[in-house]
Amino acid sequence: MEKICSKCGGPNSDGQARPDRPGQSHSWCRKCKAKAGKEWRQKNRSHHLNYMKEYRELNKEKIQAANKKRGSEWYKKNKDRHKITARASDLKSYWPELSRAARLERYDSMRIAQDYKCKICQKPESELTIALSVDHCHKTNKIRGLLCGNCNRGLGMFFDNPDLLRAATDYVDHSATSR
Repeated sequence: MEKICSKCGGPNSDGQARPDRPGQSHSWCRKCKAKAGKEWRQKNRSHHLNYMKEYRELNKEKIQAANKKRGSEWYKKNKDRHKITARASDLKSYWPELSRAARLERYDSMRIAQDYKCKICQKPESELTIALSVDHCHKTNKIRGLLCGNCNRGLGMFFDNPDLLRAATDYVDHSATSR
């Protein structure tokens, strides 16, 4: 015998157990319960917000432990992906018109094109603790490529000035031969 939702008349295959009434299940389907809960929270917004605030204050350690556990489990399963998703907010400044997924897709295509390596030092991304950074010209905002943190900071220290970079190269070459 299939259970029927007493609110919408649709199938109620969920039939979740009711903690307040052992041995019984809800007569509403999951969608109707969710909709009713949302409507109640909207009508009773201040009450709901106060309740949630009190709950968070009373269960701070429990919530932090659950979040930490959930986060560490995800991180263990997705270490490589974490590097990339951590970059997602940075990517918005380069491609504001794109959705988050499209920005990550474009970033991934750049990584593939560069063989997952820094464009300057060729260090593989797998050896880096932080994902490759998007390097861009500060005058034109044009993207030049993906760099490791050291190379990206190095360019920044020289203000992206080719003359300063050449002078630094000459300096290093000269000091190496004068020893």
